[in-house]
Amino acid sequence: MKLHLALPGLLAALLATATAQETSFLEKFALSADRDAVLKELIPGTDDYYYYHALHLQNQGQKPELTTLLKEWSDRFQNENPRRREIENRQALIDYSADPAATLAYLRDKLGVAYNHTRITPDARPDLATKLDPALISWDAYLASTQGQVPDLNYLTTTGLVNALRSGKPELTQPRRRDLLNRIHRPDFPNLVKIVNDELGTKESAGFGEFPIHAKLTLAQLEELLKLRPALLLNSNFVTTWAGKLRPAFGEDAVRSAAVREAWLDRLEAFASRLAPSFNSLKAHILYHRLVHDQGKGVVNEARLLAYLALPRPVGYVAQKYRESDIFKQPVDLNANYEPLSGYGPIGNDEGLVRSLLLTILAKADTAEKYAPYLENGWLNAVHAEAKLLAGAPDAQKWVSLLSPESYQSLKDRVDLDFNIALKQEWSPADEVALDLSVKNVPRLLVKV
Repeated sequence: MKLHLALPGLLAALLATATAQETSFLEKFALSADRDAVLKELIPGTDDYYYYHALHLQNQGQKPELTTLLKEWSDRFQNENPRRREIENRQALIDYSADPAATLAYLRDKLGVAYNHTRITPDARPDLATKLDPALISWDAYLASTQGQVPDLNYLTTTGLVNALRSGKPELTQPRRRDLLNRIHRPDFPNLVKIVNDELGTKESAGFGEFPIHAKLTLAQLEELLKLRPALLLNSNFVTTWAGKLRPAFGEDAVRSAAVREAWLDRLEAFASRLAPSFNSLKAHILYHRLVHDQGKGVVNEARLLAYLALPRPVGYVAQKYRESDIFKQPVDLNANYEPLSGYGPIGNDEGLVRSLLLTILAKADTAEKYAPYLENGWLNAVHAEAKLLAGAPDAQKWVSLLSPESYQSLKDRVDLDFNIALKQEWSPADEVALDLSVKNVPRLLVKV
């Protein structure tokens, strides 16, 4: 048999002998003329028994008997056995002349040999594609490959989300819809209002304001969403978001420009008129600061003042009967801070403003009955009397009778020195400055410029 293999490592392993054997038996087996007799000395079932019997059968060329013995050996000692592997390796090499393909297959399996190289044929035409099939790399093909495999939309970039929604694919299941709303950060998204509305109608929704994109909806989108879900006008997050959108545009100065402030207050007032009584504090805040703004222009809007007085404000000069009505179940918080929405601080104590406006209105009114449902009778009569007396009413005795002697004397002796509340606030260097001042009980006034 001729076998030419460059496998020195394997051959060394195949030809190695077990070192754990007793030298005396190994010599006896190797040198004996009657090896069958020597083998009878071994204890049946031991590893030595199988090894030397297998070696003897292999040397005798008794392959069928050897195969039976190897199976019995394997069944008894199921773990990997170097001596059994040695016999199997030897037999594979011995069988090469009779079945070379089987021997080579055995060697490839044991040694992990792989011949993956492709033969290089000179001048052969390569069997390779020269272009990609558009049907395999199209957007639709990519989406189709992911449909039903991924519960969310993590396989899409933000740009991919827009493209997917415009194409109507993939189908927006509830997990995908929530993932989408959590990731997008701009409101110019196809069908965004419908997507938001659909999600708000699910049991998983935590309500408006759960996702950052809710706060970025435009006024037009908020209006569209409100038509689909009118109950949102009772949601504080929705109301706050809407009111925040009414702020002046970038570049408009609400601090220095009265026109910008007024337009801002107009927008807030129009929106507040749509709100439920649960937002009475916001309504009062907006009306109060609009009254202050109007007063600064020298204007007193009586209808706006009545709307403000009708709100349930827990203050001492409000009529007791009115305070006991159902409207006071949702009272105004005069210390509520809505500065981020309006640019103005909390109301605090509003009596000064109400009194000042009533003094202006009642100075020309013969009756204050339209204010009587909201204001405590004694307080209202005192303000009305003061307004008429300060205005120089001809029938002074009528109004004096509405005041206690102490109150009348205090009013008579009081020193007033008041600038016109509608005084111009800003002047240019070339303006001629004129300051209107109302005085009472001031016979001599020193003015320092």
